[in-house]
Amino acid sequence: MKNTLFIKLLEYGEQIGAEGTDSNKALEWALSTHAIPDTDVAKRSLSGLFHECFDSVGGGQQVLKVEYYFRLIEFRELQESRIASKQANRNSIIAILFSIAAIGISSIIGYQQLTGSVSISSSQIREIVNANSQPITGNVTVESTQIEALIDAMKSSNE
Repeated sequence: MKNTLFIKLLEYGEQIGAEGTDSNKALEWALSTHAIPDTDVAKRSLSGLFHECFDSVGGGQQVLKVEYYFRLIEFRELQESRIASKQANRNSIIAILFSIAAIGISSIIGYQQLTGSVSISSSQIREIVNANSQPITGNVTVESTQIEALIDAMKSSNE
């Protein structure tokens, strides 16, 4: 955002500090920095703002009023707040996108685990049967590729 003449004049007043200035020096500054165009309307506008924002300290010198110095500080704080707000907004959007991605990935993995087949190796079956230390009785449902390992484990546990 481009600073207005008002803000530029306040920054000029901050720059000169306690040294002070007069309206002619302020006009020279404004024309040399292209803060205003070289027109009578712009010069009158600058003069009005200058006399509003600056206090006389004697000897024809004027300094920026404390009230306007604090307005400049508030303006800068507002600018910084806007920048921080935009950054916080970007960060929150990124966090939301990460959350959506995590939900999607966990849903896909959960679905694959529910619909996928589970294979149990013969060593795992033997471990379960041997840990139980009791003979296996009742019905057991197992895929055909695992039946041989299960039968071997049952035989060894019943002996």
